[in-house]
Amino acid sequence: MMKYQYFFKPLNHTKTASPPIKGWILVFVVNRLQVGYTVLLLPTQLVRGDHYWIIILAFIISQINMYLISKWLNPSNHSESIKLKSLLPKPILYPLVLIGIPMLLIKFSVIIIGYTKIIQIYLLPEQRQYIILIVLLAVIAYLTSKGVHQITKFSFFAFLFSGWIVFAYIQFFFSPNVSFRELFPLIGDFNADKDLHSILYVLSAFSGPELLLFMKNRIKDDGKIYKYLTIGNTVTFIEYSLLFILAVLFYGSDYLNKVEYPLVTMARYIHTPFIDRLEMFIIPFFSFPLIFSLSLVNFYIFKGMQYSLRLKENNITFFSFLVFIACIILFVQSNYWVESFQERVWISCYIYITAIAYLLLPLGFFIIKRMKKS
Repeated sequence: MMKYQYFFKPLNHTKTASPPIKGWILVFVVNRLQVGYTVLLLPTQLVRGDHYWIIILAFIISQINMYLISKWLNPSNHSESIKLKSLLPKPILYPLVLIGIPMLLIKFSVIIIGYTKIIQIYLLPEQRQYIILIVLLAVIAYLTSKGVHQITKFSFFAFLFSGWIVFAYIQFFFSPNVSFRELFPLIGDFNADKDLHSILYVLSAFSGPELLLFMKNRIKDDGKIYKYLTIGNTVTFIEYSLLFILAVLFYGSDYLNKVEYPLVTMARYIHTPFIDRLEMFIIPFFSFPLIFSLSLVNFYIFKGMQYSLRLKENNITFFSFLVFIACIILFVQSNYWVESFQERVWISCYIYITAIAYLLLPLGFFIIKRMKKS
């Protein structure tokens, strides 16, 4: 009977009573927050080798954000307990929280529904999608219930179980059918209509670390926060570069944009001495970073709802919050994710929301800190 009582306890272990998050874990937090659902579609958004400059540009912008985030997390104000409520006046903060909740819900919905579609197509074609959704939601809800400290620790295991995937694709460099001419020139002409969307997409793929802005009082600083953030961001850049280049070499520019999930399809052609169908392992192991990032997003959705609805910790149970999120996701999946054009609309909304948030939030927090100092 005790195991069922767990689901009806208040979600009150999300307070900052847990031990501080060690700085080095930020390497894995940043990297696994970035390497998510969008990387599976990344090659189709760039297509040609002369678009590689977009990845470089997005990396530079992301690195600037790492600097801004590290300045916010800097211990200069460590003695001051800075919470969300103290950042802005209530008349400004309240509507911003109300806007942030649906933005996080869109991010949560697009990632989990998009990934369950991949699982259904490649692994479980006979299984209904809502069953896969419910299983993933249960796992995410369980990790969310453990609080921020355990969620961030899980990033290490997410990296451990999924970081190897990029190395599995290296063998395509040595394929006899590869033509390296597909990669050149690496920098092409700028086309405002098409390239702007691609830039926003790759920025969206680098997004995620902005969630660290709300962990100022949870992170143990050892004077190396910027270093840890830089390492995580650089590892992401290397992964994106390798996967994009390999996809261009494997498919060619003319065929790449015709494949819905190029990296997943490529996995079917990876040959190993022990495993015939490596995609059967790549897809499940890739779920680890998604579970990690979605658990963190889920946590912030709860905290935003708690603030906007004036709820106290004991006014909402873990089970009731889980039911609320599950109902929204299942409703969107069954009614507004049926046609391919609906999927494209959701993904476009996700791209613009996450890219713009990643551009504005670190800068906004940096400005707020400067204003507080003055």
